[in-house]
Amino acid sequence: MLADLALCFLIFTANLVQTITGFAGTILVMPFAIMLKGADFSRSLFNLVGLLICIYIVVRERRSVEWRQLLFVVPVMVAGIAAGMLLYARIHPRWLLNLYGAFILAVALFNLYSKRRIELSRTGGAVALFAAGIVHAMFVSGGPLLALYVLVAVKGGAGIRATLCAIFTVTNFGMACQHWAAGYLTPELWRMLAYSIPAMCLGGWAGGMIFKRVDQKTFLRLSYMLLIVTSLYIFASNLM
Repeated sequence: MLADLALCFLIFTANLVQTITGFAGTILVMPFAIMLKGADFSRSLFNLVGLLICIYIVVRERRSVEWRQLLFVVPVMVAGIAAGMLLYARIHPRWLLNLYGAFILAVALFNLYSKRRIELSRTGGAVALFAAGIVHAMFVSGGPLLALYVLVAVKGGAGIRATLCAIFTVTNFGMACQHWAAGYLTPELWRMLAYSIPAMCLGGWAGGMIFKRVDQKTFLRLSYMLLIVTSLYIFASNLM
């Protein structure tokens, strides 16, 4: 019961951050979810949670979506997702968490301390998108890498958030189909998803309110600091 309540709190937090930024919600909470419920259950659950919140944002802000970007982004990310699924099946969970912790730490430190904006070429964008697909398949957390491309290709905060969510709607739906075929979508998972609906809605509503009122740069800075703490916690837990 306590584990379910903790998972609902993680879902609330993920949706709060996802609604504000369009990414980074899952990466912030996934390590703790994996420790509570295991990797397969957590990946499948948060993939569905992310799918639902992204559909909600896309429906509300469909006029802000850069639909032409989907024609380039989705095929490249799908290829990365296929590669990520193969890697996930072959890597030991302990190494998986260490790899994830290193990825979180690298992303957080770069975004927290970098004073320059990355300018990606078409080829560089494709590499970032392919890597985003790999990370998204393994941890449902490809947002930071995807954002490297979208932040350059799309103008305006609302357009960036809406476009990110449109991309994740497509990729998360595909991953949900794969999780169903693999037998990960168990009755326990659907029960947990149903229990978490109030947390999902509350997180989405609160995130929408904050998005309208709070300086996003300040919020992102705090989020990246939390990511650093999270990555250090992952490394420490794997040493125990």
